[in-house]
Amino acid sequence: FHDYRDAGLVETMGAPHSFDLIVDAVGRTGGLEQVIDLLRPGGSVGIYGIEDLGDRMGYLQTLAEAGIRAHGPGAYSEAEAHDAVVALLEQGRLDAGLWFDPAAPVALADFPRALGAIEDRQTLKALVSLR
Repeated sequence: FHDYRDAGLVETMGAPHSFDLIVDAVGRTGGLEQVIDLLRPGGSVGIYGIEDLGDRMGYLQTLAEAGIRAHGPGAYSEAEAHDAVVALLEQGRLDAGLWFDPAAPVALADFPRALGAIEDRQTLKALVSLR
């Protein structure tokens, strides 16, 4: 995991133009701008989670005008993406273990523990069982 608040983030991640894809899932304005130079020419950007929708939409337009494929609000709906993601998981083409342990859902009663695991960077996301 890389902490977007790390002042030396870009230096620890690699040389300029070393990534084909950057996903900004933090949702804070300014995070993507901090690492955009790591993207290779013709690369893609995905934005998930938005602090300031108007600002982000403008930035997505700026990226598109610079020839960067940008995917974010308005590019897809969560409902349409959901079925595609579930299909990829079922086909074994997407590993949910990158974000959470699918074999270890947290009971709803233990929700604070799930949030603590995210906060402590033990996991990126939490799978919570509602039953």
